[in-house]
Amino acid sequence: MIPLIVARNTFREATRDRMLAGVVVLGLALLGATQVLGVLALGESRRLTVDLGLSGITLLGLFLVLLVGTSLVAKEIERRTIYNLLSRPITRHEYLIGKWAGLSAALWVVCVLLGTALALLVAARGGHRQVASLVEAVYLSGLELTVITSIAVLCSSLSTPVLSSLYTLGFYLIGQWSYDLRAFAEQQRGPLGSLLAAIANVVPNLPLFNMRTLAAGGQLTSPHHLLVATLYGVAYCGCALALATAAFESRDFKGRSPRRAPARGSPGWWPWRSARWRPCSRAGRTATCRGFKRWRSCRTTRREITFAPPPSGTRRPRRTWHGSARCSTTASTAAPTTDSPAWSTCSTS
Repeated sequence: MIPLIVARNTFREATRDRMLAGVVVLGLALLGATQVLGVLALGESRRLTVDLGLSGITLLGLFLVLLVGTSLVAKEIERRTIYNLLSRPITRHEYLIGKWAGLSAALWVVCVLLGTALALLVAARGGHRQVASLVEAVYLSGLELTVITSIAVLCSSLSTPVLSSLYTLGFYLIGQWSYDLRAFAEQQRGPLGSLLAAIANVVPNLPLFNMRTLAAGGQLTSPHHLLVATLYGVAYCGCALALATAAFESRDFKGRSPRRAPARGSPGWWPWRSARWRPCSRAGRTATCRGFKRWRSCRTTRREITFAPPPSGTRRPRRTWHGSARCSTTASTAAPTTDSPAWSTCSTS
């Protein structure tokens, strides 16, 4: 239930961002540009439209992940809203799963919108038989972006947004060449071949989600391919989120949390009185207390202002919460007493 709440808030934040609307508009502009370039395709304008349309969906989704997904956790830490989230009954793995699910849902919305526009464009040009292959290709592209999003969440929980973008882009590029890297590792011997084979097995197998060539020719893939790609995507996302949770659990946010005032009646409680209400004694003129500052921020036109706790047996000042406060009393050089105190309280003006 809690991951769904986090996912809904993340989805709302992503959909309200202008970046998402800009990506959709840019994708539609790319589909329009394919019609202009189709004249140069020598009778292969439909194939060019399908190929560039599916490539645009993947690249624009990757662009959105690099800009939004890599700063999901870092943005919360910078705004210090993560302290309020983690102080509630929510675990860190639920928080990360919700972030991943919310951004993945936003990416699926982009894939569906651009895929629908591409299918309508191809159908309008007489390619009704290619609509089914386009649906499968868009589905695999959505799975690919979901896997990339899990990697972005993993990198975001470990490093800064800039480094997370570089790491995610590196995983994407190496994942696109995983088949070539694995074939090159088979030709090498010794530790180098083992290292390259291990890298090829760790990075995501992104060519598994590539169906652009079949969709451009109007061919359908097998149900076995769709099932294997779906299971592989789910398994890889689960492993990436598990590593992200383990890395996020080791991070300590207590040292960066804002310092809190001591509890009422505890040692050191009196000096922590803020400008919302505080006692002050002074000699001569009125001291103006600036709101929402610490207790030493009372200012006056003279420097003889001193700060002291109220005399014993006197009534404590009333708490004020809003606005600026003003401390005023009559000038007196005598020692403070209960009957005629030489100290005053901050009251709201």
